[in-house]
Amino acid sequence: MGAFACGALTLFADILCLYFAFSALGFEIHPGTVVVGYTVANYAGAISMLPDGIVVTEGSLALVYSSLAVPQKIAAMAILIFRLISYWLPIPLGFLALWTLRRRSLL
Repeated sequence: MGAFACGALTLFADILCLYFAFSALGFEIHPGTVVVGYTVANYAGAISMLPDGIVVTEGSLALVYSSLAVPQKIAAMAILIFRLISYWLPIPLGFLALWTLRRRSLL
């Protein structure tokens, strides 16, 4: 049950992050539109067999949101912000946590 809850929380946090990325750019987007775009892009990324669907997911997100009447520039910037926060930012934080745990001999 714990793994399912963590997985669901991760998906919810990603969708929320994407929604706030659009909001930060001043674009009002319906939450359902965010969910549809995220879901389609996630499936495309999973099919691609690349780590976390990198490149394929971003391209799919851009294509889906552009087809759902989101301006291309807004969609591109929101996707970049989203991927920076949800994918790249946790990597240095994880290394910092690993370094701290090893330094304290907890790992």
